[in-house]
Order: sequence, then structure tokens, then C-alpha cells
Amino acid sequence: MTFGPRALSRFRRNKGALVGAGIVAAIVLFAAIGPLVARHDPNTPDFDHGRGAFGTPVGPSPRFWLGTDTIFRDVFSRLAHGGRMSLEVALAATVISMGIGTAVGVLSGYYKGTKLRVDHLIEAIALASIAAGGALLSAGAPVTSARFVAFAIWCAGAATALRLLGRAIALVRGRARDLGAADVVDLLALAAGAWLLARRGAPALADHRAPWAVVGIELLALVLRVVLARPVAARRARLPFARIDLDDALMRAVDVLLAFPFLLLLMAIAAAVDRTTESTIFLVLGLTAWTGTARVIRGKTLAVRDLEYVVASRALGQSTPRILMRHVLPNVAGLAIVLATNSVASMIVAEAALSFLGLSVPPPAPSWGRMLEEGRAYYAAAPWLLVAPAAVILLAVLGFNLLGEGLRDALDPKDS
Repeated sequence: MTFGPRALSRFRRNKGALVGAGIVAAIVLFAAIGPLVARHDPNTPDFDHGRGAFGTPVGPSPRFWLGTDTIFRDVFSRLAHGGRMSLEVALAATVISMGIGTAVGVLSGYYKGTKLRVDHLIEAIALASIAAGGALLSAGAPVTSARFVAFAIWCAGAATALRLLGRAIALVRGRARDLGAADVVDLLALAAGAWLLARRGAPALADHRAPWAVVGIELLALVLRVVLARPVAARRARLPFARIDLDDALMRAVDVLLAFPFLLLLMAIAAAVDRTTESTIFLVLGLTAWTGTARVIRGKTLAVRDLEYVVASRALGQSTPRILMRHVLPNVAGLAIVLATNSVASMIVAEAALSFLGLSVPPPAPSWGRMLEEGRAYYAAAPWLLVAPAAVILLAVLGFNLLGEGLRDALDPKDS
């Protein structure tokens, strides 16, 4: 997939793509300008004008363009404010999921066949868990972030134990003469973690304050180990550390996550979050929706890494980061853009589903999914309560899907 005048010309000739782009532009303008032109506050009932003769909500009128809801709030204003939140959540979640999925897919595809030490892989998982915990902490979910950090502590302890076990086996077999400075640091970190666990007990790690007190020890040990380690390549190759193909490890993790139904996994995580805010919603969506992207990007990377100019770049001694930035990422960028466009539509549906089930931002904040849930019981007496949110959700999803299909056809190299 390549960018250029031909791709732009193909996009302009695609009527479906133009319709999708128009719908997306209209939805974005509605979410951006709608709250500014709305006459009523989205959370304030109007009992004087919004209530009918028999205590029922009024229908569409010059005062209330889309009528009022069951507690006499303006539907148009709530749709506009809910659209702004839905698009913000969908776009932020798409950025997170595409970033993770693209990184995992590129690394998995490019390093296919590369053996990675298991303890290093577990340490990478620990660091990723710490990063996720920090993001959730900044989003206002301290208890959930503490659980991520507690998991990172267990992973770091397991990696340290595996590394010391490999060094012990090497000492017994005579492949290593003594413990290095990095091994001593590992031993001290493992002893400190065991002492803290024995002193406070495993339930203490569920406390949202305890893991953050322990994680400093693990990070300090990791930094000291990197600074103090001075391994010799030949000597390191003889040490009996377990290794695994990086591509196999990443793709098996993706398989495990794909085995869970996405919406069920999303609802379980959203229900486990102690405080639901807009930030926690897009973090939960973004951290759970990257698996499909990783698989598709991996397949594209496998094809790109065998191209002649990529092989020539490796033969000329160019560094791996340079090859990835100059050759691999530009070739997968078009596919990533198409996937991102379709991902926005999926995120809108996922956020609406969470709102419909009461797992999104709590009321009275407006949300398309909650408006749909509130209006389904009044589909006969006040059909506009059901039709209005259903229509905007349908149009938003249709627009982003048509736009994604148009971009896919425009950027397809087979048509160039």
C-alpha cells in the first residue's frame, strides 16, 4: 500500500468512499458544533416546556429539535454531547490499540526465528504491566493499577528466579566460574521480594499502596543489572538459559487473548475497574483491542522483510531501528491507516455496548448507548428516544466502515 496521486484519484472515483467521508465529516461536525448551538443543557430537565399534557415527553418541535427524554431533557443536546464523548473515546482507544498492535505485529514479523531468553521476555511483560498500571493510576483507577503492578512484581520475581536457576545450573556443570555482580543484584532483589512477601503476606499486594512500594526495588534491581552486567558473547551462549522464538511467544499471547470473546472480556475488565471515567474507558478499550491489528500487521511485515531492498539494507550493515523506520513502517503505514479507520467504528460500537449495559461513564453524563437503553422501553409512546441514538450510531459506524473500504481500495498496490 502506497500513497500518491494515483491513490488519491482512485479514492475520488470511489462513490462509497466519498459517501463515507461525508458521513464521517458530518458526524464530527455534529459532535464538535452541536454542543455549541444546542439551546438546552444536556443534564437539566425542562419541566415547563419539555413535559406534555399527560406528563409524557414532548416530541420534536421548534423548541426541542429531537424532542425530550423521559425526564424532560433535550435529546438533541444529549446526542451532541454524547457524540463528542463517543468520538473522543473511540479515537483515543484507536490510537492506543493501533500503537500496541502495530508495534507487536512489526516486532513479531521482523524477528520471526529470533530466539529470546524467557527471563527477558517475562521482564518485558513486567515492564508493560507497570506501564499499564501507571496509565490506569493517572486515569483515576488506583486499585486496578495496583493489581497490574502486583502482577508485574510476580513476573519480575519469576524472571529473577529463572535467571538464578540458569546460573546455578551453569555453576554445577562447570560452565560458569562464579557469580557476577549482576547475579548478586538478582539474588538480593529476589531475597528482598521474598522477605516482603513473607512479612506482609500475599493479600497485601491487593492493597493499592503496597505494590507501588515494592516496584521500586524491582526497577532498581533491573537498572543495576543492566549497568553491572558485562557478559562475554561466547560465555553467555554456553549458559543454559531457556529461550523461545519471539514470534511464537507474541502470537501465542495473541491467540490466548483472541480466545476470549471481545465484548465479554471488555465487560469483565470494565466491571473490575473501581472508578469508571472517560479515561479508563478508552484505556480499557485500547488495551484489549490490539490483537487483531497485531496479526494483520505481522503478516504484512513478514512479506516486507523479505523484499530485496530490505535484505540489501541488512547486508550493508544498517541498524535494525533504521531499517524498521525507513523501510518496514512506511510499507505497513497504509494498512495501519485502513485498520485504524475500521477500528474507530468498532470502538464506537464497543463504547455504546458498555454504556447500554451501564458499564461506561455513570449518569447523568450523556452517552449514545445509555440513551438507547433508556429509550427502548418507550419505543411505542416516544419512538424518537430510540430512533435518534440508533440512527447516529448506525451512521457513524457506516461512515467509518465505508471510509475504511475506500482507503483500502485506494491504497491497494494491485490496482496501481
